[in-house]
Amino acid sequence: MLEIVPGLPRNIEHLYMSMNRIIVLPAVSSQDLDLPVLRSLDLSANGIERIPPGTLTDLPNLRKLNFGYNSLRLLEDGAFEGLSRLEQLDLKYNRLVTLHGRSFRPLRSLMDLNLRGNRLEVLRPDIFQENIRLQRLDLSRNNLAQIPHATFSSTR
Repeated sequence: MLEIVPGLPRNIEHLYMSMNRIIVLPAVSSQDLDLPVLRSLDLSANGIERIPPGTLTDLPNLRKLNFGYNSLRLLEDGAFEGLSRLEQLDLKYNRLVTLHGRSFRPLRSLMDLNLRGNRLEVLRPDIFQENIRLQRLDLSRNNLAQIPHATFSSTR
């Protein structure tokens, strides 16, 4: 399997597709991820290398997203666009080195973020600026030497 299964039922609420061979997410113009009532999506342990901007836009009710154990190297601006209700994001054990300054900006409801086991070296001071509900953050097993004081100035 190289991509998401086309033609999934639009009324599906929980989708678990971990440990497959998915390496490509559908294009923005595709209807494959037009799942308006989906609440949780698990794509962990595949071979996904990137989340194209806008790909997840048609998941307005998504609360939990798991991309752990993939091959993500960077998070592009717009990767999480439209996920304003997302509460839990798992990105553990990827290959992330740098996070775009606006990577998590659309995630205003985010409470739990797992970045464990990546290759992060630096956190931008504004990276969590819009994540005022963030309660749990796992940055263990990265290459961080320091974290700027301003990084958490807007979180509770």
